[in-house]
Amino acid sequence: MRARLSVQLPPQDEAALSWFYGPGQSLLERSTMGGMLERAELFSVSFLPDPEQDRARREWEREAPWTEPPGALSARPRSGGHTSSGYTPEEGLVSRYAQVSRLVRAVSERDAGAAGALSLYYGDEGSRWGETTRGRMFSLYAYTAAGRELLHRHRTRKKGADLGLSHAEELSVVAEVNRVQPVTARRVLLERAHRQAQVVYEHAVGVFLQVKEERRHAS
Repeated sequence: MRARLSVQLPPQDEAALSWFYGPGQSLLERSTMGGMLERAELFSVSFLPDPEQDRARREWEREAPWTEPPGALSARPRSGGHTSSGYTPEEGLVSRYAQVSRLVRAVSERDAGAAGALSLYYGDEGSRWGETTRGRMFSLYAYTAAGRELLHRHRTRKKGADLGLSHAEELSVVAEVNRVQPVTARRVLLERAHRQAQVVYEHAVGVFLQVKEERRHAS
C-alpha cells in the first residue's frame, strides 16, 4: 500500500497551478498585438543593395523625377477598418495569470527543481497521467534516481533504440511489462520511484508554501 502524502497544497493553490500550467498558458498566446506585427511585416523593406534597382533609380532621377521612384511602396497604412487577428483577454484572467506567474517565478528563483516538479505535476504531463490509473505522481518518476535506473535498464535491453517516446511514456511501458511479466527487481524500482517522486513533490510543495507565506508577510 502506498504511503499518503504528508504535505499537500490547499485546494485553491492546486486549482491556481492547474489553471496556470493548463488553460492559462494559452491565455496570452494570441493578443491584439498580432495585427500590429502583421502590418509591420507587410510594410517592411529589405536594406540589402539591389543593383538593378540602383540603375533604375538613376534613370528615374534623369528622366522622370516627378513620378514615384522605383521600389517605392505602393501600399499605405491606414487607421481603422482593420480586424485584429488576436483578442484581448479578460482583465481578471490577465490579473490572475500575472499573480500566479509572479509566485511561480519566485519559487523558481528559490529552487528551480521545485518549480520544475510543480510544472510537471500540475501541467499537461501530470494531467495526462492523472486521468489514468498511474496517477499524477507518475509524471515525476523519470526525475528520480529509481526512475532513471529503470530507464537505463530498459534502454540497455532495447540496445538504445529510440521509439520517440517521452521518459514517462517509456516508464509506462516498463510498468506495463512488469504487470504482465513481474520481475522482483523491476517491481522494487517502480515502488522506489513512486516514493522518491512523493519526496520530490512534497519538497516542491514545501518551497511553494514557504515562498507564498513570505510574500504574504512582505505585502
